Amino acid sequence: MSEVVYSADIRIDRIKGTFRHAWLPAHEGPVEFGVHGAIKEHYG
Repeated sequence: MSEVVYSADIRIDRIKGTFRHAWLPAHEGPVEFGVHGAIKEHYG
């Protein structure tokens, strides 16, 4: 079995629908992200 080379210390919170907040160690606050257009319509 191989050893772990890197372990990311992040957290992702689902806010509403496809909208998320990602908490990254190199960033002071949440990074907001989601989807748009036809993808958003498909997944809600």
